Amino acid sequence: MSAKLIYFNFIGANGVNDSPCAINASQIVYMYTTQTNKTAVVFTNGNLRVSSDTIKSFKSGRFSQGLGEFVSIGIPTKTGSSAWPSDNGEVLVNSSYISQLTASDNLALVVMNQPASAPVSFTTAKSQSSIIVESRSNDSPFSFINLEITQSGATDPVINKVYSNVGLSLLDVTGTRSNTGTYDIAFPTGVVLNNASVFASAPTGSPIPIIKATAAESSSSIQIVTQGTGFTNADGILTNTKINVLSWPTEGLIDVGSLAFGGIVFKVDYSTRTAYVVADVDPMASTYAFAAASLAVTGISVNTSANASFSDSNTAAIISTGLGAGVATPAATWADGLTESGFDDWVLPTRDALLDIANNVWQLNIGTFINTTNIPTTTYFWSSNDVGTAASGVRVQFLANNLSVASNASKPNPLRALAIRTHQY
Repeated sequence: MSAKLIYFNFIGANGVNDSPCAINASQIVYMYTTQTNKTAVVFTNGNLRVSSDTIKSFKSGRFSQGLGEFVSIGIPTKTGSSAWPSDNGEVLVNSSYISQLTASDNLALVVMNQPASAPVSFTTAKSQSSIIVESRSNDSPFSFINLEITQSGATDPVINKVYSNVGLSLLDVTGTRSNTGTYDIAFPTGVVLNNASVFASAPTGSPIPIIKATAAESSSSIQIVTQGTGFTNADGILTNTKINVLSWPTEGLIDVGSLAFGGIVFKVDYSTRTAYVVADVDPMASTYAFAAASLAVTGISVNTSANASFSDSNTAAIISTGLGAGVATPAATWADGLTESGFDDWVLPTRDALLDIANNVWQLNIGTFINTTNIPTTTYFWSSNDVGTAASGVRVQFLANNLSVASNASKPNPLRALAIRTHQY
């Protein structure tokens, strides 16, 4: 088994990120979708932890490196003799721990020899052959997508079959007809084609037509143009036509800790290829209030808008509400007005974003200013959340050993501030 490290943003029982870290693949037996958009990770010792990352981020976010030892078995119907819970989803198993893979009545039985204390098994509708083939291909250094497509008349092309090492199913690929003989084949967000080559087979029974298939750089789709014998675009040429897409690895993989996009990357959503970046400016130079006393702001409650992805909308809501009497420059206004490393779209981070910065950047001493020497332990920072009331905002105190914690404070209190931005790569 190869020693492959997989990065997880683990969360605690309270739903707050608590210990982002890299885990050796050999310690993981299987992963599965839970709570709609989170991933449960089961280890060889039987322990289970929940990550805020999605299964799709492991399947397609790092597609240039393949899935490695892990293979999707789809959504099981059973685990052991019990029904697979309806609120759980797709499962990725570590193929190194599969002891038996049996086909029976259009189902596959996947028997694992781990966890050691209680080995598990799954029954799934995904075919035995599909699981075997995917397990052989996932270590490929490039991503490949094989499609079988049929198109007739003036209708959209139909995707008959999909085979790939980026975890695609028929439901993930859509075809549309944009004009005569011109079709777009779209893949999900996160499957990005780099230096891609696209090959088309000769269609069945067609009189030597011309098929052009191309992929724009860093796109998530390919375009197919079909021409008849007179070199004019024509429909009805694709008949069980095989389209093969080969995409080479992305140069410069973006990861937590990367110095990129105007600052330091503290969080990455690989499923949408979104990097969250903190500006490496000195936060100890000034203090800022959240707002004036009893200034109500709609839509920024920590109960609904604490995820890092709400930082932009929270900041806009605070600014649009107004400063309030007696506050010269609140933290949100400072962040919004910052220009750093050529970027001017900075915002005030949410509670969860600040916790990620504390755990992933500050305590690891990655930044010039965002480090434990410049920012003392116990320093408080304003988030862009409040507690749903006019009087109190949410602050985060930076503490070592992943122990940083959020609490409430009166909005006029002077605290430190950081600025973040998001970047699609």
